[in-house]
This record gives sequence, C-alpha cells and structure tokens, in this order.
Amino acid sequence: MTEAEHPEIKVIVDGGEFYKFARTMKRNYQRHVVDEVVMTVRHDKLTIETARSGCVLACNPSPPVTARLKFGKFTSLVSLVTDAKASGPLVIVFRPTLGQVGLPHIGTKAKFD
Repeated sequence: MTEAEHPEIKVIVDGGEFYKFARTMKRNYQRHVVDEVVMTVRHDKLTIETARSGCVLACNPSPPVTARLKFGKFTSLVSLVTDAKASGPLVIVFRPTLGQVGLPHIGTKAKFD
C-alpha cells in the first residue's frame, strides 16, 4: 500500500512540552479515572484533552483531525522515552484510514472523528 492510499497528517510540536504533559498525566492519573484522551489538531494548535486535564501546543499548519485514544494507549506512546529533557521538534503522525497515531519510536490504535 502506498502513502497515497493511506494519507497521513504529520504534526510537529515541541517535544519537551508534549512529554512533560504526557508524563504528568501518566504519573497522576489512573486508567479508571481517565478513560479517554482526545487529540485535536485545528488552527495550528494540537489540543490534548482528558476528563481531568489538558494542554494546547502550537504546531505546524495541518489539516484538522481528531483522534480518540484509550488512556493506556496514550501513555504507551511516552513509555519508551526516558530522557526528561526530550525537547526539540517532535513529529506526531495521524493515520485516520489505518486508525493509528504514531510518534517516532512507537504507534498505537486510535478512533478518528
């Protein structure tokens, strides 16, 4: 399958800010408290929302997309990163036709609106 058959949306955010929020969420919340994480790209911003918290990160201009991930799936995206200073550009890839969200080191299943 080619990329044209499975278009993807690449969003670039500050890795330090993304991992800071994700680690805080992973450390402070449990699966039974936060069931779903919603990642929305609109108007050059990536918004990450849960029932308990959220953050807004500036990103490159991209088509709008909304992905819904289970809490465990979202935290698995950051589980392999051990450097507390994982700053710099981070590419997040949304693949709506495949039902996936990915980072450079890992990907996971997601539902798209």
